[in-house]
Amino acid sequence: MHHTLTIRHQHSAQQTDAFVVQRQSDGKQTDPCTLPDPRTIAIPRTDKHTLQDDLHWYLSDYLKTANASTKHHRAESLVTALTHWGEACFKALFSGRARDWQHDFSLALGGTA
Repeated sequence: MHHTLTIRHQHSAQQTDAFVVQRQSDGKQTDPCTLPDPRTIAIPRTDKHTLQDDLHWYLSDYLKTANASTKHHRAESLVTALTHWGEACFKALFSGRARDWQHDFSLALGGTA
């Protein structure tokens, strides 16, 4: 059996970005869900920065000059926020039916419950 789940972006008429999880073996998919918007997630210990702002900063500037300790603290805060955002996205995507599919696939591939 083919064990593949695909996350697909869906643009709705309401201009809200939504995502579905699709099981490839039969084409069934979850109801659309929205994910936390990285433009609205505040970064702790920064002056009004959002996850999107600091991710841009990190990829554009920080990696070029990663030796200043204040910048290092900002990068650590970004990593923490990015981890929490990723966990929130995973929970939103893999709830209900998609959670069951992921669990079933994990068991079929030799994982544990």
